[in-house]
Amino acid sequence: QTTVLYADGDSGKSLLALTLAVCALSGLPFAGTWPIAQAKHVLYIDYESCQEDHEHRLALICRALEVTGVTGLHYLPATQPIGELVPFLKAERDRTHAELVILDSASMAAGGEPESARAALEWVGALRQMAPATRIALAHVSKAALSVPGAPRQAYGSVQVRNGPRCSLDLRRQ
Repeated sequence: QTTVLYADGDSGKSLLALTLAVCALSGLPFAGTWPIAQAKHVLYIDYESCQEDHEHRLALICRALEVTGVTGLHYLPATQPIGELVPFLKAERDRTHAELVILDSASMAAGGEPESARAALEWVGALRQMAPATRIALAHVSKAALSVPGAPRQAYGSVQVRNGPRCSLDLRRQ
């Protein structure tokens, strides 16, 4: 299934997703208590950063968790809309035997106006094609919704961002 984790910009979504990947690859429970299904391979599709930053974050996480020699994490930088990359991504999923696919981030992968239903359906549909791997997509919070007093926080984009995935989680920094 696909899960969307959404939060404010610069709140640590990428660090969280990478920590989940390390925990899955190393068999560690997340946050010391939540068991995570172990995975041998994770495909990390990155639209927001670069490999150098990714490797730096990975080293920090591994040091903090006292994990050495994490193997099976496959980093893939991306710039083209994810819909155009589906055949390539499916081949990478098969080549790497990825059991978990992380998309960082959904709005940048959309390839169009992130607010449009078409853009949301494109990235949600592209991730569905990564099955049987579990999928996690990172998304930002809608600033428009935040400007309305009392309005619930929502992931940025069309209602399809909330309706398409199996689960959406609003993450908040504390």
